[in-house]
Amino acid sequence: MPISTKSPLTWYSLAGLRRRRSVKWTEFPPDVLPMRIAEMDTPLAEPIAEVLIRAVSDGDTGYATPGRLPDLFAAFAGRRYGWHPAPKDMRLVPDVMSGIAEVLRAATRPGDTVVVNVPGYPPYFSQLERIGLRLATNPLIPGPDGYRLDLDGLELAFAAGAKALLLCNPHNPTGTVFTLDELSAVADLAEAHDVQVVVDEILAPLVHPAVRRHIPFPSLDRPAAARSVSLVSASKAWNLAGLKAALAVPGPDARATVAAMDEDLAEGAGLFGVLASEAAFADGERWLDDVVRALDGNRLLLAEELGRRLPTVGYQPPDAGFTAWLDFRAFGLPEDPAERLLDRARVGVSSGPRFSPPLQPGEPGSGHGFVRLNFATHPELVVEAVQRIAAAVSPTGESRSRGTHQRPAGNRLRHQALGGEPDWLAMSAEDLAVYRDVENRRRASPAMQAITGIPDPGASIEWQELPLPDRGLAVRIYRPTPGQGSSPADQALPLVLHVHGGGFVGTAVQSDWVNSRLATRLHALVVSVEHRLVAPDTPLSAAADDAWEALRHLVRHASDLGIDAARTAVFGESCGALITTLTALRVKEAGLRLRAQVLVNPVVDMTDTMLDHASVIRHADSPTLTVPQLQLIRRLAIPPGTDARALSPLHADDLTGLAPALVIVPTHDPLADHGRRFSERLRAAGTPVRLTEYAGAGHAFLSMPGVAPDADAARTEILDFLRGALA
Repeated sequence: MPISTKSPLTWYSLAGLRRRRSVKWTEFPPDVLPMRIAEMDTPLAEPIAEVLIRAVSDGDTGYATPGRLPDLFAAFAGRRYGWHPAPKDMRLVPDVMSGIAEVLRAATRPGDTVVVNVPGYPPYFSQLERIGLRLATNPLIPGPDGYRLDLDGLELAFAAGAKALLLCNPHNPTGTVFTLDELSAVADLAEAHDVQVVVDEILAPLVHPAVRRHIPFPSLDRPAAARSVSLVSASKAWNLAGLKAALAVPGPDARATVAAMDEDLAEGAGLFGVLASEAAFADGERWLDDVVRALDGNRLLLAEELGRRLPTVGYQPPDAGFTAWLDFRAFGLPEDPAERLLDRARVGVSSGPRFSPPLQPGEPGSGHGFVRLNFATHPELVVEAVQRIAAAVSPTGESRSRGTHQRPAGNRLRHQALGGEPDWLAMSAEDLAVYRDVENRRRASPAMQAITGIPDPGASIEWQELPLPDRGLAVRIYRPTPGQGSSPADQALPLVLHVHGGGFVGTAVQSDWVNSRLATRLHALVVSVEHRLVAPDTPLSAAADDAWEALRHLVRHASDLGIDAARTAVFGESCGALITTLTALRVKEAGLRLRAQVLVNPVVDMTDTMLDHASVIRHADSPTLTVPQLQLIRRLAIPPGTDARALSPLHADDLTGLAPALVIVPTHDPLADHGRRFSERLRAAGTPVRLTEYAGAGHAFLSMPGVAPDADAARTEILDFLRGALA
């Protein structure tokens, strides 16, 4: 299927990226995944591409003037941050680093001391030396919520005579966005000690809004903030680093500092940089929002993959930007792990020691034992990079901690409860309960929508409890809101009964993206069953009973619920597709009728031959489903004494008379052959079957539209299939 164009990070193939001539894609041999240079693997935003094409067509390739850039940035800052700097006071500079150097030259004297929080951006250190300034380092403090400013350390450095603070916010390399309280405290300390604050805010447009909000330092109501100078640019957020344009933006009382900068510095800015930056700040916010969503998905995907394969690597997902500061100290590697990763994993990353050149290994703030990895690339390359690194640092790909180093809590997304990669086959009932609770809360969290997708705003979504004879059963109901769809408001709606995937883990919330869209675009009532999950005391038959009894209840109360029971379809994913198929068989046995069934990456064989299919062997260690997980599911689902064939639709005696089926098979899925063989059996039984294979997609891809390009195409196919069946 074609790659979706909705994510700027999935636009290009690896071959297409390797045609680029920028540093990122030319500094390493072709077998290396380049994740060092802070460039993004995106196309240009359309408004930027248009203005550059126009300039080339017009031969407009002369020297740069600031043009409308100061005014357009001021308007952007007002919309984005509620900050309204004065355009007339801004100065055009070639890039943020040269602007920082010139502001410091104007605000200090040779030999003065400048404080830098470490780890820090490597050019800071060389530039300070170049312009004759001394360096004082202030280590950031690592903690469970990321890296924080050491305010006591800053006060000591200021009291010792430092004349300036070079503050990076959002911070490079950690991605930390400092809070209002932290920034206000910095401003108060700077005022008390008469310290000039210069702020690198190049990453500000890339703050993940669900995590933090960016507060421009000069916008604070503090005297030291009014005397500060911020350096800003569109270069990182819109991927324009080679075009050269940035702005020095003074606070109200720093105009003289900026005015004292060397006027010739602006000549180093490029006209294409100015034109592209104007287009970015004026018309590029929609593209920017798409990029931020894609980066948010990748930072969480990286956490997921590290948690799965390298749980002892320290990783706090960044608040902003697209670089990960990874702690490999637990592995006993050389002081610069980047060398090992390049030599053995063929992954190019930034050397951690370069981010703290004055410091020795073990000193607070030292980058020894760390690397910086750029994850602004196709999600599949993020997964591949972690796979390569895992294989390089441990022969088995399962890395264990050497010593007592404690990794930050930020990357315990999958493994927070268990303290490491779960040993699925040794998992106790208590471990399973804890893991399931943590994982399901994660899947239901708003932050996970970067991966699982944002629900359609045209659907109302609510939990309800169906009053079954012996228990209540939770269901998640999706309705088109009034005015959605083409059917009259009082017309009964078709019913789609959905069963989510997971087996021993999972929740209906993880399928909000697809179910809400089915509700609005089919003008249907979609009901997702929050079925009992398999566990030592809960076999698969219990989950199958939940789906069947939910369907019977909904059909019996169709008139009360506004359902047209004659237009009913079932839809399931993974283990949910197995439950869906068992439900379709019971519908036939009860003499009822379904219009359609949709089975996405289904598991249909729970017998001893479950793992004998070729696809299980070929994709035994896929990123989203592994053989040990399948073994655990089978052990829980089919307790001793259970007839496994009765719960295996692939081995059902009679598959005649079932509803037409759409079977969706991702090819990089251990269960791919389950779907293929079941389609063959349905077809042989006379059931109309449409089998669609999504090349390169992995298990559960439909539930991960933020990182799975083919999810949108699969959703469209499901929608078209059901629209025809339920008409």
